[in-house]
Amino acid sequence: MKRKIILISLIGLLFSSVKNFSQVRSIVVDRETNQPISMVAVTVQGKSKGTYTNEIGLFAFSEIGDTDSIQFKHIGFDKNIISNQDLKDTIRLSPRINYLNEIIVSPSKYSLKKSKNRNKNSNISFAGFSGLELTQLIKMEAYNDYIKSVKIFTKKALTKDSTYIRLHLYANKNGKPGTEILLNRGIIISSNVDKYILFNLEFENVVMPKEGLFVGIEWINQIINQKQQLEPRVLLSKSKRQDQITYYRFWDNDWESLNTLLRIERANTIIELTGILKEPK
Repeated sequence: MKRKIILISLIGLLFSSVKNFSQVRSIVVDRETNQPISMVAVTVQGKSKGTYTNEIGLFAFSEIGDTDSIQFKHIGFDKNIISNQDLKDTIRLSPRINYLNEIIVSPSKYSLKKSKNRNKNSNISFAGFSGLELTQLIKMEAYNDYIKSVKIFTKKALTKDSTYIRLHLYANKNGKPGTEILLNRGIIISSNVDKYILFNLEFENVVMPKEGLFVGIEWINQIINQKQQLEPRVLLSKSKRQDQITYYRFWDNDWESLNTLLRIERANTIIELTGILKEPK
């Protein structure tokens, strides 16, 4: 009799576990054009679990709790959070619109300025993985300049495979990444690089504020090689400057100091930012 009771209890427990978890498979599209959106970060809130939509906007999850909520995040669209129970086959995201006037520059009336950087030949590097984001506070003396380009120095790639990476810019909120700066093009690139990654922001019209900007990249996925660690490996330097702070986060978790993760005092990514002094026409 006891065995029957135990068996019934085990069956009930198994049924309960199956009942409380489900598989999720949906497609994410633009609400206005109905076109699929690739590279959308899809995360389970409160858990270090996430994935990205593929080239046709499709994503899949397994073992998602019935009470879980799923977040959809892309630099060009409004963030959306949907409970698992309300999830549908098609998820629609609303585009974020950046109302910036184009700035026309006379070639004879502008000058270039670069942020100060050291240790470009550093032998310390950091390999990312899918869902990881790294960002560092960058300040410039000419803080009213427009940003022309961002150069992130890297270690020579060990593989010929490429990785999708995405540039992110955040406002400086009391020394930590704040509101994200919307970029018109999203700046998603496929990179198989040597020495550095170069992002051209000349037509994005981003002004460098006095308090600086957090600049960084997000590793999305390896195109061919399925290894956990993804190229490119960004170079790190040791700095005594208190304002050079690098943070990291995995999926949409809270920002944490990279120094704590690597146990290196003042470990910073090596980023060179070029500003262009120009006047709107």
